[in-house]
Amino acid sequence: MADDGMTWRMLIEDFKRGYLTAQEAREHLNEISYDLEEDLIEKIEDLIYEHEERELLASAHWTDNLPSEVVEEYGEDLMYVTGDWDEDN
Repeated sequence: MADDGMTWRMLIEDFKRGYLTAQEAREHLNEISYDLEEDLIEKIEDLIYEHEERELLASAHWTDNLPSEVVEEYGEDLMYVTGDWDEDN
């Protein structure tokens, strides 16, 4: 998708479909924001933020069964952990 000609509707659609990361969506929003009303910019920013929150919460369940020392030591890297933690490990 080319940057030129991107509309806010295209931005939202591409972001919802996963074609853009939150960072990329923010960059595109910044590029087209001069042409948008403040209200609309805030709504799009809220959409991006809410998506990030859902992703964070979805990844949090992987740390539920991990010892707290492991969670503290590895922090955000744990979002890439898959599978259940076996207490015997």
